[in-house]
Amino acid sequence: MDNVTVKVLAGTAWDKTSPVSFPWPIIYVALEATSESEILLPGDLALERALYVVTGEAKIGDTIAGVGRMAVLEPNVDVPVVMAPGTKVVICGGAPMESPRKINWNFVSSDAEKIAAARADWTAAIQAGGTARFPAVPGDEDEWIPLPS
Repeated sequence: MDNVTVKVLAGTAWDKTSPVSFPWPIIYVALEATSESEILLPGDLALERALYVVTGEAKIGDTIAGVGRMAVLEPNVDVPVVMAPGTKVVICGGAPMESPRKINWNFVSSDAEKIAAARADWTAAIQAGGTARFPAVPGDEDEWIPLPS
């Protein structure tokens, strides 16, 4: 991939492997184009894949995406990407989760009891000014975000 810097932060892509271990297959790759560049995102890179434009502009297949846009890519399909000079994108994805996830505010789990425990622990941390599970942020000990209703 001429004129494109590839940094594999997690997983394996383009013959590069991150030293970060993860409990299931994942990819997290940062790309930066030094000049207009075309790359091919292989369909077998990961079953679930998305491309997020950090800076610049990218043509993903037939769609042009600018800063702050994420394109969710079709599984098992090679996708051509043309990046303008200076464009930075992140590719993220991996294998599907084994079971559905529940989301409640900033807490995500397949187990509703774990989410309830996290909510209770967060409330306790607010009242105590920090706990082992949710310590205060150094330099920002006075501000805590309350749980939404």
